[in-house]
Amino acid sequence: MYTKLKIGILLQLFTITAIAQKDTTPVKDVTIKVKSSFKPVLRNAVKQSFYATPPVVDSSKPTLSYTVPAQNLFFSYQPVALKPLALSASDQFGWENSNYIKAGFGNFSTPYLSAGISFGDGKSSALGIYADYISSKGNIKYQDYAKIGIALQGSKSTSKGFEFKGKVGYNQDEYNLYGYNHSLYNYTKDQVLQRFQTITLNAGVRNTMPTEYGISYNPTLQSSIFTDNRKGTETNILLNIPLQKFIGKTFGVKLGAAIDYTGYKKTGTSISNTIFYVNPALLFKTPNVAINAGISPAWENSQLNILPDLTADIRLQGTKFVLQLGWLGYYNKGSYQRWAGINPYIAQPSILPNTKVDERFIGFKGTSGSHIVYGVKAGYFGYRDMPLFVNDTVDGKSFIVVKESKLQAVHLHAEVGIIEKEIFHFTAGFNLNNFISLKDNAKAWGLLPFDITGSLRWQLFKGLWLKSDAFIWDGANFKTKTNTIDKMKLVLDLNAGLEFKVAKQFNVWVQANNLINNKYQRWRNYETYGLNFLGGIKYSFVTKKSALFQQP
Repeated sequence: MYTKLKIGILLQLFTITAIAQKDTTPVKDVTIKVKSSFKPVLRNAVKQSFYATPPVVDSSKPTLSYTVPAQNLFFSYQPVALKPLALSASDQFGWENSNYIKAGFGNFSTPYLSAGISFGDGKSSALGIYADYISSKGNIKYQDYAKIGIALQGSKSTSKGFEFKGKVGYNQDEYNLYGYNHSLYNYTKDQVLQRFQTITLNAGVRNTMPTEYGISYNPTLQSSIFTDNRKGTETNILLNIPLQKFIGKTFGVKLGAAIDYTGYKKTGTSISNTIFYVNPALLFKTPNVAINAGISPAWENSQLNILPDLTADIRLQGTKFVLQLGWLGYYNKGSYQRWAGINPYIAQPSILPNTKVDERFIGFKGTSGSHIVYGVKAGYFGYRDMPLFVNDTVDGKSFIVVKESKLQAVHLHAEVGIIEKEIFHFTAGFNLNNFISLKDNAKAWGLLPFDITGSLRWQLFKGLWLKSDAFIWDGANFKTKTNTIDKMKLVLDLNAGLEFKVAKQFNVWVQANNLINNKYQRWRNYETYGLNFLGGIKYSFVTKKSALFQQP
């Protein structure tokens, strides 16, 4: 519309101008009035309203629904209530009155003396001296024995995380070869005397905390010089260097090396016996599983043998029950010193065979409550070059070592322990051996088919202790002079003793051995004493805690 109005005004002005040009006569005092009844006006723009509309009031209670996604987590450790555990007896526990002298006397002319003294706090440093002596004279001619032992041992821990340990000891054991027919033979004391002397020197060091590279080590050196009264001498040296490193808390590696040397000499015989081991293994450890998977190459007098080193402990989830599996290979060293510790009536050996052992087992262990521990293990043992003990064919008073090149055994072991602080301590063990597949001998001469042992330490009242031990075993097979096979009888041996405090530093003790007076034979022709008593006093001259010695 505005455009049309503008065009109209322009046309009127053009018309007036055109008329004025036709008449050129000047017009005086002419007034032009323009009238219009329309006045154009622009319309105001429309404004938008931005006021929000309030929501409708809702007084109803909203219902909220939450959905939590499933958490696929499997915890290997189930939390249980915290309970104080039973205190287990240990040689490292700090006992009071550990510095003592214990003396006594018994029938069969038996003097007894034991003493221990210790220094240090038992944590950062400890040093102790221990000595004992006992001897007896039986009713049979030369049925005598005497034992004396002295030892000094100690340990030292440093602030840099090292612990040093050492031990020096001397032992002398005297026996007599009285197991012969005394009506047929008349030997002098020098002819039957069996005296063994042992000097030991042990040392070791370990890091109490892993190094910056996570390595733990514990090298040890064990050495001894063993001699008899017949010009027999043996030197034993065992150097063991185990290393271990864990990668995180689950995986680890183990690498160790060991050398075991034995040098034996007697009149006309010289034997050198050396075994060198290397022990690489992979380790896997969680709260419920512990696995050792490795092999052990061993050079026995330069002959290589690859031995297995496989063990696994598997805890059933949510229980205190642990399944045990294993396949192990190792050597029992051929040693005059070791064999004399098993059978003190041994003759000087002419051979030192090492026994190669192949052990395979399955078992379990566990706890019941906070005071009972138990375990059962069944397995197979394969022995190569097993030493057996046979009476000599002259008078039967000494034992000759014979070698069984192949021996197999089915073995069953069970044990249980009940511990209630320092008040009650009971342990029992059972071993069953079924020897099969012998190659060179008819029977496993001198080896026990089964044995049961038990030990009780009970504080009946304050200041009164009961001690008791039990031994049961089936007699071993033996070979007679005529090469016939015989077997010794079943053995039951019970011991019991009491110790009570009569003053602050004085205890009185009494011990009765072989209560049923069973004059049995562990080794053929060697009858035991039967019922015997021993009693005395114990004086504790320092009333302070020490971690190195406790009464054995």
